[in-house]
Amino acid sequence: MFRLKLCLAIVTLLASTSTRVEAQGFAASISPSPEGNGMGGVSTMLSSDDALSPVANPAHLGRMAMKNTANISTYISSAENLPGWSMPDYSYRAFAVNAGLRLNDYLSLPLTIGLGLGYSRVNVDLGQFIVTKSSGPSVISTTHDIYDNSSNVTLGLGLEYILRVTAGVSLKWITSLPGTEQEPLTEITSQAWDYGLLIDLPVVRALEEITGASLSISPGLTPLLEPGFGYVRANVGDVEGDQSEPLSSKVAMGVDIELGLAWRTEERDWVLASFAVGREAEDWSHDPGSGDIGFWENVILGKTPENADLRRGWQVQFGELISIRGGSVDPRGQWIPVYKTSGFSVKTGGLMKLLGLVSPGLRQESWFHFIEGHIDIQYHQSSYEYEYGSEPTFSAVNLVLRKLPL
Repeated sequence: MFRLKLCLAIVTLLASTSTRVEAQGFAASISPSPEGNGMGGVSTMLSSDDALSPVANPAHLGRMAMKNTANISTYISSAENLPGWSMPDYSYRAFAVNAGLRLNDYLSLPLTIGLGLGYSRVNVDLGQFIVTKSSGPSVISTTHDIYDNSSNVTLGLGLEYILRVTAGVSLKWITSLPGTEQEPLTEITSQAWDYGLLIDLPVVRALEEITGASLSISPGLTPLLEPGFGYVRANVGDVEGDQSEPLSSKVAMGVDIELGLAWRTEERDWVLASFAVGREAEDWSHDPGSGDIGFWENVILGKTPENADLRRGWQVQFGELISIRGGSVDPRGQWIPVYKTSGFSVKTGGLMKLLGLVSPGLRQESWFHFIEGHIDIQYHQSSYEYEYGSEPTFSAVNLVLRKLPL
């Protein structure tokens, strides 16, 4: 504990005496999805209909598009006091909106194809910084807010024929005002790209299509088994001008597997229960590659990389109504200790399906049938749990519209 406090004191001292606070690209370096953050930040491959998930991996938008999904999500309150950041005024907010279209609903195609378009914005407020006149540091000229904001446009493509493959790309406009002790202050702007890939194998469905035999336990009751792989290369770009260091880019790869039980008939498509686990290795640097991440050693076997973060997470969900999740993060280096994460979600979509089951008469009402089939209001919350400081909390509301009649 003494060693941890000493390290934090040194970091705080360095931050307070530094002549410049580099914020450029910071908004793009944090996953805003409360679902993924609750699972240790394994946002690269986690299957989700959260509108914020394409910020972590644009390929998520391709996956949503194959379900004819539109969604919108916003933070209820700012997340504060993230691990490794000693600035007390730090706050983080995010917003996203997406729309996807399943082309098979309008065209006769040999495989399932979905196209999606999305917009997101991440705002990071790094607090106030004192600016002094050039005549001397003892004279306070003014104070200003340090910030780092990112506006993103995302395109997603999804393809499925036995194997589900989705890809996405995001173009990001990043604006930052760094902290400096001397005037003048100059806003830094840049453009960056994110590239993402997801590969999933719905094992039960694939075996049924290949063999032609049903693997249902009973009529409508089907087991789930879906392993997946995710890859993302993020923040690829350069800063305009010479006022800052190059953007820190990211390479991340991970695997997950979901086991469960679903009730699938002509009238219902309902995941009754499922359990998912995932592991992700993440490398941040000015010139990243996958060299610091070993797929077999780090992602599969779970050994902590020397110069990369290792993230682990799990999730249990019941009836598409309640989800409980947890995880841990093993950061690179010695400045930040291993910390744990936790979270939960509540969704009205599962509640409507449950009400329709216990009260079949409701399903005959047109308003109920419309809400059950097309509208899902979700609340997601997650938090980090570490040995020092306050515990930051991410909370967001997510509205999902599925298969709306167009």
